Amino acid sequence: MQVRAMTEEDFIQVSNWLSIRKWPMPPTEASLPDSAFVCYDDNGLLAAAWAYNTNADIIMLSWMCTPPDSDKDGMAGLVEIAKYVRDIDRTDSAIMFMTTSERLAKYLSKEFRGTKPRSCYNTFWTKGDK
Repeated sequence: MQVRAMTEEDFIQVSNWLSIRKWPMPPTEASLPDSAFVCYDDNGLLAAAWAYNTNADIIMLSWMCTPPDSDKDGMAGLVEIAKYVRDIDRTDSAIMFMTTSERLAKYLSKEFRGTKPRSCYNTFWTKGDK
C-alpha cells in the first residue's frame, strides 16, 4: 500500500463512493484543504481522507472514506494515510480521526491504542502511540 496526494481524477472517484453510499458530499473544493490523500495498491484506490491542520497541535483527519465494496483493506488504507500524515508532520501534533462510523472508530482505537470511542467517535492518536 502507498499513499499520495489526491488528484482531480481521484476526487471524482471518491465522490462516487460517497454518492453510492448516500453519504453527504464534501464541501465545495474551495473549502477543502489541499491536503487530501489517497491510499492505493496495484488494484486501485483503497481509501481517502482530508487532513486539516489547526493551530492547536492537532491534525484532524476527516471525510475519511473507502470504496463501497471495501473490507479491511479500506480501513487499513485509512491507517496508512494516518501514518503518512504523521510522518510528514513536522510538529508533534496529535491526530484526531473524525468519523460517525462506530466500526471504524473501534478499529482505529484498537490499531492505535487510542482512547475509547466517544459518542461522536473521535479517536486520538499521538506520535508516542506506535
